[in-house]
Amino acid sequence: MAIKKLVEVWDGRNIIENNINFLKQKTKEIYLPINDTNKEILKDLLDTYKKVPCAGIAANQIGYNKRIFIGMKNDEPDTEEQYKELRKDEPKTEKKELTNPNADNYEFYINPQIDQTYKKSIQEE
Repeated sequence: MAIKKLVEVWDGRNIIENNINFLKQKTKEIYLPINDTNKEILKDLLDTYKKVPCAGIAANQIGYNKRIFIGMKNDEPDTEEQYKELRKDEPKTEKKELTNPNADNYEFYINPQIDQTYKKSIQEE
């Protein structure tokens, strides 16, 4: 298991501009079928995602120049009651091994791209 250190963009007081610029650099495309090197990157992304409280991690955030990220699925229950119903049969443990509350709720995105952007901000209330 390889839990990687994330590239930090905030030092507690200031934005770290060099790291912001690094993360904005274009990453390399992944070719299919996925080779062993890229499979290791996927494993590192998953291991890191499971231990770091987050909604997702990109490969470049853990030091890989590849166009891959792991993110939380959008299939979580809408209400607390639905969540409890889904979890009712899970064994109860005193110590939880995972530190990301979304650790089992993920999917990988390979070669994602943004097709369209808007200058207008869209926000929900």
